[in-house]
Amino acid sequence: MTHQGPSGGMSVQVDRLSVYAVVTVGGAIDFGSHERLAERLTEALELTRVALIVNMAAVNFCDSAGLRVFARVIRETRMRGISLVVTGLHGRVENVFTMTGLQQEMFVRSDVDSAVDWLETGQSRLAFKPGEHA
Repeated sequence: MTHQGPSGGMSVQVDRLSVYAVVTVGGAIDFGSHERLAERLTEALELTRVALIVNMAAVNFCDSAGLRVFARVIRETRMRGISLVVTGLHGRVENVFTMTGLQQEMFVRSDVDSAVDWLETGQSRLAFKPGEHA
């Protein structure tokens, strides 16, 4: 199910892929959209007991409100014993996650397919890209 704000600033789609919940986010995560993202991530957590995969490949901006959402999701997934895998971090968004240390608190993969491969086998088909975390 996709939700998009009136300005079209952020889109969020929640799906289930096997035993995993996948949230695909696009656009800008900011003060005006962070609550909607938090709601969708909470909804996605109810779909899995194994892993939450958040695809950020189409995200072009994330401010401090968005980072706080991810800090809460990190705490929630740890409390539930669920793996949090973020995919598609790039550019300014990746820099913000790295500078704040959030990237160190989650599993990071290049895309959803490599996240699923890693979750199912403990390894990726492709070698790690520079800056990618195990």
